[in-house]
Amino acid sequence: RLRIIAQALRLGLSIAEIHSACKVDPWFLEQIADIVAAERSVATNGLPTDRDDLNALKAMGFSDARLASLTGLAEAAIAARREQLGIAPVYKRIDT
Repeated sequence: RLRIIAQALRLGLSIAEIHSACKVDPWFLEQIADIVAAERSVATNGLPTDRDDLNALKAMGFSDARLASLTGLAEAAIAARREQLGIAPVYKRIDT
């Protein structure tokens, strides 16, 4: 369902249209739209060279593999850039 919503946004459907079709809360649709917009920006402009911009993408949940597929770079090149900028992988445990 999440992938279908993201694809609908990529195809240009509005948040109102998607909400009408699937009744997902518009707040969540906005969050997905932000991720799709970031994805589009990376595909168009390439990998950010600024630490804060790359860190923001990582905080949004973009994996090195996904960034590699969006930019056409090797995953190792993404990891090297991330490490060069001092961005380390972080794994947080969520106690539920």
